[in-house]
Amino acid sequence: MVLFNGNPIVTSIFPNKEKQYKTITTLGTNPTFTLIFEGNEDITDLLIYKKYIDDTFPLAKDGIILNASFCPYGQADRQFGEHIFTFKYFAKLINDANFETVYITDPHSNVMCAALDRCVVCHPGADDIRHPEGIDYDFFFYVDNGGEKKYREIYPDKPYRFGNKKRNLNTGKIISYEVIADPDEIKGKNILIVDDLIMGGTSFKEAAKALKDMGAAKVDLYITHLMPVAQNFICNKEYKDAGIDNVFSLNTLKMPWYNNGKGWLGVTI
Repeated sequence: MVLFNGNPIVTSIFPNKEKQYKTITTLGTNPTFTLIFEGNEDITDLLIYKKYIDDTFPLAKDGIILNASFCPYGQADRQFGEHIFTFKYFAKLINDANFETVYITDPHSNVMCAALDRCVVCHPGADDIRHPEGIDYDFFFYVDNGGEKKYREIYPDKPYRFGNKKRNLNTGKIISYEVIADPDEIKGKNILIVDDLIMGGTSFKEAAKALKDMGAAKVDLYITHLMPVAQNFICNKEYKDAGIDNVFSLNTLKMPWYNNGKGWLGVTI
């Protein structure tokens, strides 16, 4: 879905999936697009409507903001085998649209903000990522080496531990998982797993099970972006079977099945 100044831009859809877009007579103050990514059609809608805004308000075409809290194609931030570096070309499309500022939240990698022009990255503060009822966490936990490298820079003052997973290169399945910490560091601790997005949740299940097996008292999970395929993990409470006590999220993609709905208490992004 694409919004302009908080309002949907699509008014109707023809049977062949072509769309009609809403006309406007004024830009208002701080004119802003909001991208709530549901599929590639949203990118088309965004770029068409930005061209319309530029033609209709030529004096203001350089002053339009894009808020893309979840920025798509972040997992395709390099070439993998036969798969292209998709984010590079997505970023080119956004850059060519010439937004004044592009806001993204908790991107998957630094490549994303480097590829986007005039990009501003937002992260919830370490003190804001807390249990809604005020339970203190002894440390954050990052599920793999990539998460450890990313979040130790974002939250340099926050104690943390991390894990390491090995995958079958042919199937992608996790074949082993290791917590990089002594058991005495885990036993009796309240731990919050922190990551940017969730698909099927396998990595978090493996991490939580390993932490609970080492004696962790509580393991919660914070995810910035809930993907649609995570519905079973959340709604069927599959996370409970792995030893995760609670799941919290900013729910940037507005998944209707996310029970909390209000995001993490204290986060203001």
